[in-house]
Amino acid sequence: MSRLGLALTLAVTACTGELGTGGGGAAVPSGPGPGIPGQVPEAQDSCSDGARLPRVVRSLNAPQYENTIHAVLPAATLRDVFSISDRSGKFSTNGNIRRLDFNAVRYLMQNAEAGASTLTSSLPARFPCLTQTLDSACVRQFAIELGRELYQEPLQPAQLEKLVALFEQHEASDAKAAAELVVSALLSSPRFLFRKELGKPGAIAGTFDLTSHEIASAIAFTLTDAPADAELRALADTDALRDPTRVRNEVERTLAKTEGLRGVKSFIDQLLRARNFMSTEKSAEVFPSLDDVTRHALLADFNDTVELILRSAAPTLSELLTSRNVVVRPQSSALLGWSYPGGDGAGVPISMTEPGRMGLLTHPVVMATLSHQVETNPVARGHLVSDEILCITIPPPPQAVVFPERSEDGVPRTLRQTLEAQHSIDTCAGCHALMDPLGYPFEVFDAIGRLRTSDAGLPLDTSGTVPATGEIDGPVANVEELLTRVAGSNAARTCFVENTVKYVAGIDKGPASDCARDTLAPLFHQQQGNVRELMMTLLSSSVFLRRVEVQ
Repeated sequence: MSRLGLALTLAVTACTGELGTGGGGAAVPSGPGPGIPGQVPEAQDSCSDGARLPRVVRSLNAPQYENTIHAVLPAATLRDVFSISDRSGKFSTNGNIRRLDFNAVRYLMQNAEAGASTLTSSLPARFPCLTQTLDSACVRQFAIELGRELYQEPLQPAQLEKLVALFEQHEASDAKAAAELVVSALLSSPRFLFRKELGKPGAIAGTFDLTSHEIASAIAFTLTDAPADAELRALADTDALRDPTRVRNEVERTLAKTEGLRGVKSFIDQLLRARNFMSTEKSAEVFPSLDDVTRHALLADFNDTVELILRSAAPTLSELLTSRNVVVRPQSSALLGWSYPGGDGAGVPISMTEPGRMGLLTHPVVMATLSHQVETNPVARGHLVSDEILCITIPPPPQAVVFPERSEDGVPRTLRQTLEAQHSIDTCAGCHALMDPLGYPFEVFDAIGRLRTSDAGLPLDTSGTVPATGEIDGPVANVEELLTRVAGSNAARTCFVENTVKYVAGIDKGPASDCARDTLAPLFHQQQGNVRELMMTLLSSSVFLRRVEVQ
């Protein structure tokens, strides 16, 4: 049997029945759990058992997978496995989107071998025995420590003995290759590739309270896109994360770390579709300056701008939607006609004075992503506001729908005029009335997000309408008025809570996400939409920490 086959066999046999599954087939860990001592008092959890978050097992997404391997084996060169499937759903944390087909499994195994091959070059300082006497004692030592970090909890004795036995079976022929085989097994194990939030039976019949190890993993992967740090691991190993106050303190500590907002930025990146920016096609003839270097600079600007706002004294949803503070680089400044204040080429914060430019929705990365190769796309831009910012339900379009082309009759028309003529017909009007009027104010930005004053030589009409939300509906004159009105609304805050719950819990919209939203939204309103506070409240609340079986 090949080394690859042996590793796969060990990975499967070592973990069968230990992870369990989400849903009705979940394996219930034996023994009663201690129950959650209390709940965060501000978040009044009134969710019925049928509307609680479910017990789940879900795959790591691309950054979580790569960051976890590199935390253990920093020299590993990895093949991309998950980034395509991460884009197949709204959020990459959703366990329902992952499909491990033949190629994905093959790449996972190749990565396992590639990571294992760096064992003696990556870890000699940590495990001196790797460069001395490579024997069973050495393998046992690094298997315990690497396994703890990769599996997010200590290895069980039976798991450890299987790994040591694997080494001993092949030690005589090549001790180094045998040790690498052990690491391959660790890196291809379902216990590494999947996160579990199954809990143990709680004090309330039919509920399951997350274990300290599951809580530590949830905090780390949600906030940092990486495994738990040493402090979280130590608390988990002593079962010290069953107190919501301690959990909240650890969330706050993690958020303050340099990498503490990495996962939050991933959430916002996915919410606003910015993750598709690099693959969005643009006409090289019309936009020759938008080369790969400039694209990378723009995307770095976007991510740095998100962090700038979230690290500020007012890390609120309103600031995300209306702040004029942005980070710029020389390449992006040149493309957009902005003034770069100077420096070594790194990102520099500036206060934007360009008309209409405010908040993340008007950032060139978002505007370019929600555009065609040459044309803008008011429909996509409006759909982002209605669907992701206001949570207005819009039916999916017909399969045969195509984006209208401008008439070739020689009469100049703006894109808005073209769309209004097409979308006013009865079969289109109902849905487009919920999207297009929210997208037209963004017509002030072209297909790569640059400010413009005309379209097809005609003046722009940037007026719009907020559809019936019961709170902020009515006409708006331009994009600034639209964003200001939306940013201060309870509708936008409630929608943001709903999306946060779906991202953090890895679920689709349903009774569970609705109940968690309704529990957390009032406090989010009271806190003026503070995003950092929302993360602390959600991850430490009984809404998140107490689960039920999916029926």
